[in-house]
Amino acid sequence: MTAFPSHLPLHALRVLDLTAEMGSIGTRLLAGLGAEVIRIEPPGGHADRRRPPFAGNEPGVERSLVWFQFSAGKLGITLNLDQEDGRAIFRRLVAVADVLVESQPVGRLAELGLDYGNLCAIRPDLIQLSLSPFGQAGPYSRFAGSDLIEVAMGGLMYLCGDPDRPPVRVTAEQAYAQAGIQGTVAALVAVWQHAVTGEGALIDLSAEEAMTWTLANNRLTYSGTGAITKRAGGGRADLSGGNRIIYPCADGYVGFLRRSDGHIALHHWLDDEHVETGMIVADLQGKPLYGEGAASPELRARLEQVLQSFFATHKKRDLVREGQRRNLIIAEVASPGDLVESDHLRQRGFFERIDVPQFGGSVMAPGAPFVSRAMPWKSGRPPGLGEHNLFVYETLLGLERDEVITLRAIGAI
Repeated sequence: MTAFPSHLPLHALRVLDLTAEMGSIGTRLLAGLGAEVIRIEPPGGHADRRRPPFAGNEPGVERSLVWFQFSAGKLGITLNLDQEDGRAIFRRLVAVADVLVESQPVGRLAELGLDYGNLCAIRPDLIQLSLSPFGQAGPYSRFAGSDLIEVAMGGLMYLCGDPDRPPVRVTAEQAYAQAGIQGTVAALVAVWQHAVTGEGALIDLSAEEAMTWTLANNRLTYSGTGAITKRAGGGRADLSGGNRIIYPCADGYVGFLRRSDGHIALHHWLDDEHVETGMIVADLQGKPLYGEGAASPELRARLEQVLQSFFATHKKRDLVREGQRRNLIIAEVASPGDLVESDHLRQRGFFERIDVPQFGGSVMAPGAPFVSRAMPWKSGRPPGLGEHNLFVYETLLGLERDEVITLRAIGAI
């Protein structure tokens, strides 16, 4: 690896992306930071290309918005690893790459003769990030997995949903996201280590462990006290069952985190709005929200009724603006439309309009998840199916055009 140019921090890094559904968000981050990420797909296309929603609600391998989100800014090639000719090409790619990120079923690469040991014979300093549901070793390592399974077995699902109903899954793929992001951090540490020692690394990342690692309120509470955190629906989960956080308002929902030192401010707000509370809210100042010393269940129930009625008559952005002015923790529950129309995100330049010829127009897409002049972000569209075959196979690997045509004809690429 050479020194990174200042304009794009990972510009000198070449990454082979052999991820399935899991891990693609991490390689998207690497591409955004300037790495040359080569997305390897089977000749028929990656499974994500067939995942809805589709641009204009028109299905097609070039129109998946899921594919757009996780493959933007990458180069795209087709390669058939089930054929020896395809595996030979893959070995040549490894020889000129710095990092391999893969989330193939555990054991598949070994069965193909492409395990880390064999690849290191080609590239001794290779950095390989292997993502899997349960890790490369252990009793569950060969078990099939999915985001649903990892969210459940990683502990997050137990905390989601109403306390009187079974657990529910978070809609967005949190286990896959955590695995991809945490794996990317590990890979970048390995890149730094390589710059110091010249050594490669094999990183074995379990999505179950990545998911569990984020749940300190769950696993550490049990480890330290033996108590199990309870689901709280729209509230904040804790040992008591939690306190309500989510409230309906006139045009959606707000999240309001009541804290013990905020009751005087809340009292003044309700008083200024001429709300009849039937209690002195300020008397709750400094009292714990639950447990010993807390207000009586009757008073807490009364305050909940007051807040529910109060929030229901106001719009969420008005509540947020006034609540924040009074130093109260309140936020709107933003819909996807709210995010795209957000003045705050627009002024920060978070969303970008990207031209996508495959869509027949442009799309508004999330940009960098940070702002830093020292680390500019590389935007872009996703690659078309096999779009960069000629560039990678001819320019990068030095194959002749006739060889590429033959490989295509026999289904190797």
